[in-house]
Order: sequence, then structure tokens, then C-alpha cells
Amino acid sequence: MRDIPVPSFALESAKYLREQASDFVMKGKLDLPLNNKTWRTYYKKAIEQIEGVRSLPPHCCRHTYITLLHASGVDFDTIQTLAGQSDEDATRGYMHIKDDVTAKAVGLLEQTLQGRI
Repeated sequence: MRDIPVPSFALESAKYLREQASDFVMKGKLDLPLNNKTWRTYYKKAIEQIEGVRSLPPHCCRHTYITLLHASGVDFDTIQTLAGQSDEDATRGYMHIKDDVTAKAVGLLEQTLQGRI
């Protein structure tokens, strides 16, 4: 198990969901945590009920989390720590570098070489 820090608004959304939804969202019968397979089944059924939302596995959130941290300018070591990973290649595998991030990096390099930074 890993503790992954999230923005406060996301935590508030999760709390709201937990309070408004039935118990199966976070735990199964006997008030125990769901196993991965059962949780994914419930998750998929819940997502399918929301019109216009693409059904992606919860694991995709990991890709989004790491990619957004990178796009926000967070350094790699911090991203790796927040993701709870010790393998650099694993962290890079989740990081999808967007064109605007690449363009920003080239712009910063250009400014540096021109002596503007």
C-alpha cells in the first residue's frame, strides 16, 4: 500500500463521494476493503452510468497524476517520491511529455542561450 498525496480539492471530492455513495465504493461486505478485481468491477459499472465519460481503469489516474506533476514543472525526484516509486524507469513509464511542455523547455533554453534568464 502507498500513501499518495493529492490536492486538497481532490481529497474533498473523495470525501464527498464516500459520504454520498453507497458503501461499495470503498469497502465490500463485512466492512472490509475491496479486493482489486471487485473494486474494478464496481468502478467500471459506476463510470458506465455517467454519460460522456470514457471508461478507463483506475490505474490511468497514475499516468495522469505523474504527467500533470511533470507539466506543472515539478522536478523528477519529487515526482518519483510522490508516486511512491523507487525505480526511475517505472516513473518515466508513467510520464507522458506533452508538446506544450517540450515547447516551454525549448523556449527556456532559447532564453538562457540569449542571456535573458
